[in-house]
Amino acid sequence: MKIHENGTIRDMTVEEISAMQEEQLKMERNIEPLTDNDKIALMLAGYRRSRWKPVYSSSAGFAWELVEDPDALGTLKNPLRWTEGHEVRAGYHYTDGTHLYVALEDGVPTGMSDETYFAEV
Repeated sequence: MKIHENGTIRDMTVEEISAMQEEQLKMERNIEPLTDNDKIALMLAGYRRSRWKPVYSSSAGFAWELVEDPDALGTLKNPLRWTEGHEVRAGYHYTDGTHLYVALEDGVPTGMSDETYFAEV
């Protein structure tokens, strides 16, 4: 393994590698388990373009249903306007004013013709 130290790159000694691995193991042992609130926050972050709506059925009573947010940006109905130099997010829809595209990867594309990042819808 290499290390950058004081402007030079050198090979790490066996002792340095061993100490680094021990430190990593200590950190991994001290990871706090996720609380229920943390788990819910992570789950809801995945529903970035949805919202919960109360519904009623005679068999189940009141419940919450996940529905698409009509005001969400980056959807097929409401695409984001992309300009050169801006970052894109996978799954979001973008437009250049005339054509509609979906982002395939996160990152900064060179243009709408960059097939690594965009596919025309």
